[in-house]
Amino acid sequence: MGLSPAEVAKMIGSVRPARAVAAQRAYVSAFFDRWLRRTEDGGLLDRPSAHYPEVRFVP
Repeated sequence: MGLSPAEVAKMIGSVRPARAVAAQRAYVSAFFDRWLRRTEDGGLLDRPSAHYPEVRFVP
């Protein structure tokens, strides 16, 4: 597409793919735990997490 590395990083970020997948799995699991299984989700969906500082909560 002819984009520079800086342009790509600005659009999609610079998180390593394995780290991004781990965060996605954690947040999806927390969602299912809370809303479908009605079990404890560890509060991951309530506020930013020290385990995943690269995840931003957007209002």
